[in-house]
Amino acid sequence: MADVHDDNIIERIRLRVKTFPTGPGLYFMKGSGDKVLYIGKAKNLRSRVASYFQPGGEITTARGPKIAEMISKVQSVDFLETETEVDAVLKDARLIKDIRPAYNSDLVDDKTFPYLEITTGDDFPRVHITRKPRPEGSRLFGPFAGAKDLFKYLLDLPKYAPGHARTEIAAIGVTEYYSVTRIDARAAWYVIGSDTLGPMGHELVPLATREGAEEFLRDHKGKRIIRFDDVTLELLRNLDQGKLE
Repeated sequence: MADVHDDNIIERIRLRVKTFPTGPGLYFMKGSGDKVLYIGKAKNLRSRVASYFQPGGEITTARGPKIAEMISKVQSVDFLETETEVDAVLKDARLIKDIRPAYNSDLVDDKTFPYLEITTGDDFPRVHITRKPRPEGSRLFGPFAGAKDLFKYLLDLPKYAPGHARTEIAAIGVTEYYSVTRIDARAAWYVIGSDTLGPMGHELVPLATREGAEEFLRDHKGKRIIRFDDVTLELLRNLDQGKLE
């Protein structure tokens, strides 16, 4: 990394990262003028951010050319600690929408953010997933940056919508990888263990067809294909920790 980034800056960043907490929260990659280049979320802030600045690390191979380009511009790093991973998920998506960092460009379009909505203003409140929440008369959770974050809420629904169950949700949508359009989450095929990475680890990648999922699995070194009912909180935690089997 020394050929694309000043060694003194790298060392200063490494020392700064050593002071980061080991709990969940958000991290901010900042360029010149303290401009935020990238916002990420992490279960362990110190470990996650340190992974970007490992001595002798090949960032292009590990994270891809776009992240390598971003790291070459980083002048400082900062963090925002949260009480839980769930808080980090919510704050991450909202701050990305507000700040619009250049290297979070895939996440700034509101159309790709689903919400969990409880219609508290109805005589018989309903729970559903929407991309166009009501302006009033409802309680919102989200937006979610992707399928994996949405599933974390969905699989722990009693915590966020007491008295409601997943079976009450009329429709659940996720964003299809190739077409970037909304598809039925229950009918989708999901590839796990691929080389597609997000802020919290390997992603749960939705595809519209089995053929598309098999193509993605081959092209992105995926481990296996699963369906909606196969997704569990344990599987999602394993993906975050890099346990891909």
